[in-house]
Amino acid sequence: MGIWLPTTEAEIEAVTSAGTVPEGHFVDFKRELGSTPGSRKETAQDIASFALDGGVLIVGVDEPESGTYTLSPQPLSDLSERAEQIAANRPDPGLYVRTTVIPSRDDPGAGYLVIEVPPSPAAPHMVDGRYWGRAERTKRQLNDAEVARLHAARTRSDRRVVDALSEELRRDPQPLPASRMHFVAEPLVADDGLARMFVRGAPTAVRELVHEQEDRVPGSVRDHSPTPWELTASVRRAKGVALTSLAEGRKTPTEGFLAEVAADIEVQTTGAIRGVMSRLTYLEEHPRVPEGTKRVFESLPIAWSHRLVAWAGALGEQLEYRGPWGFGVHLYGLEGASAGPQDERGMHILSSRSLPVYEAATFQAATAASFQEIRDEPLKVVDRLIGDFIHSLGVSNRYPDCFPR
Repeated sequence: MGIWLPTTEAEIEAVTSAGTVPEGHFVDFKRELGSTPGSRKETAQDIASFALDGGVLIVGVDEPESGTYTLSPQPLSDLSERAEQIAANRPDPGLYVRTTVIPSRDDPGAGYLVIEVPPSPAAPHMVDGRYWGRAERTKRQLNDAEVARLHAARTRSDRRVVDALSEELRRDPQPLPASRMHFVAEPLVADDGLARMFVRGAPTAVRELVHEQEDRVPGSVRDHSPTPWELTASVRRAKGVALTSLAEGRKTPTEGFLAEVAADIEVQTTGAIRGVMSRLTYLEEHPRVPEGTKRVFESLPIAWSHRLVAWAGALGEQLEYRGPWGFGVHLYGLEGASAGPQDERGMHILSSRSLPVYEAATFQAATAASFQEIRDEPLKVVDRLIGDFIHSLGVSNRYPDCFPR
């Protein structure tokens, strides 16, 4: 995006004293964050105005008259927290922002706050009943026609994820297993050829991408089979390149265990990530449990949701795409399944003791996230994607490292 992000007081001082302030559509200054309801509302309007295209609000620089700037370091105690609270609570819907504190040379207890506002997948954002955007140098209210156009574009973006899941279900590898997870990630504001050079590069590019992100998967679910390490074939496809354990022609393997753990990860020319993972449920066969008891490998959709979010962040970094992503998952073959009981040490036990039985045949969820949220708060994105399913099984407390506290 190329937005100016100062890291020292000297950088801020240099541009303000030289009159080369990059204030405009993507950068704005404020003397203070605000301590009254009215001033906090104005700060919320400033933040909301950047949510369409992204931008930076720098607190601690005064503009006593147009075009003249003076440094005005602010007390840094709880300044970041206050800014994040304003961004989360005053606009509707709330905004995720990244804040950076820059101490003053003369007084380390005072300084400046850089508030980085990423392009929001939920834009436009309302503050006190009005929607806000940016003019060339200042915030401005959006008119009704602009709001209608932006809401229509957002609806189309939301629909893209649902349509992508439907497309993946239509090309579900045959023969079908008893249960399966499909997942998609879509760059929402990118050109169609975003990943063209990635796809045209080495066919092992997907392998390198996904293997490098395994450390981002929480340890409690990382090693449960199947993992990306078990996918051995790098293949070119009509729309992209894939890492897969499917048989030739994108078919389900015929061998029993290979069919059970079959998985596929595809990066398309558009930058979209599409995939499938087959191991969702199993029948527990033991005299101590009722015949036909269906269990869920609940750790696997958690692990693969974490992977999907991590891959999108890494691919966006590699392709220099800092825009929002849409994510979706679809799980089928779930009706009548429950999570397996565990003892106090977290070990699986054979027991007729019941946990909640999932009564629906499928689970589907979609969400969107800014690039900054993907990189800084991936647990929140994963929670919106798969958290409701895990909670419905009654086992969310088993995975404290996988979801926000």
